[in-house]
Amino acid sequence: MFCPQALALRRGLSDNGPEGGPSHEKSVSNPGNNLTMSEPKLLQLHIEELRVLARTNQPNRGGLIERNIDDYLSAEPGNERPALERLRDAIDQEEAEKREGEDWSIAKHFVHSWLSWLA
Repeated sequence: MFCPQALALRRGLSDNGPEGGPSHEKSVSNPGNNLTMSEPKLLQLHIEELRVLARTNQPNRGGLIERNIDDYLSAEPGNERPALERLRDAIDQEEAEKREGEDWSIAKHFVHSWLSWLA
């Protein structure tokens, strides 16, 4: 089960949560390499990965979804709330497409839990 407090402590966030927000065109590091990409491209990359996970029935799917979202948030330390809001909106758009075989419930719950904890 998801525990935002434990994840936040692991990532070094305070109990008060992040403050401020980035520009939507901010260049961010891509975890695992030295390249940078704009925030919209980073969001698109993570949504594409989440779309693949929304179609799978792997037993570890929940953990992979949580790791994907955590990786996305790690690209913008201190700006989790606006990043989560953009991710929530993108997930809502994906779910509205109503593609057969996609289940966005885990990703939606994870993002909602984060936003509730940061409130």
